[in-house]
Amino acid sequence: MEDKRNVSPEDRDREELEYLKRLRIKLGEITNKIAQLEEERDDIRQEIKELARPKVEEPVSGEPGKAEGAQRTDLAEKILVVDDVKMMRMILMRILNGEGYTVYEAESGASALELLECSSVDLIILDIKMPDMDGFELVRRLRSDEKFANLPVIICSHIGDKTAVVQAAKFGVQGFITKPIVSKVILEKVETVLAGVYQGEAPESADEDE
Repeated sequence: MEDKRNVSPEDRDREELEYLKRLRIKLGEITNKIAQLEEERDDIRQEIKELARPKVEEPVSGEPGKAEGAQRTDLAEKILVVDDVKMMRMILMRILNGEGYTVYEAESGASALELLECSSVDLIILDIKMPDMDGFELVRRLRSDEKFANLPVIICSHIGDKTAVVQAAKFGVQGFITKPIVSKVILEKVETVLAGVYQGEAPESADEDE
């Protein structure tokens, strides 16, 4: 059957070039997504490895034989973990529950705000990169509400560049930790922030405590 479209060679070449351009853009997006997934995979592997390590309980100074974790069973502090990745929430909850903290979880900024309306917490640990509402927007909304203006916040994220740290400081974030998650780093930061002695130090890299 004869093609009724009368397409000139120039138009055909232009269409092909446009198609190739769109294809390159799509391939670039796919490549970036693969790189992101590979990074998340490596972080999850590291975090699973961390969780698999046996927990060594050290005696408290001056009280031979008494494990440090044993004296923390009466902790009343409540912590809200906000992360869109379920594996991250599970890891943080396991670490914090193991030290006697009461832990709530939320998969988004909106869910966190809903939970805070009906439950009081002493600290929030949140990720930056989340769909719909990122961590900075969540902190901004908290700081604009009298009820949560002084609620301590720790950011725990893959993003740890200077721009993110400066932005976090502007919102009054009390702690900044870069992933992958290491239990020692998390627990030390939580204790420091809850004790109210945060001094605005630079974000801690989990690798420093490996």
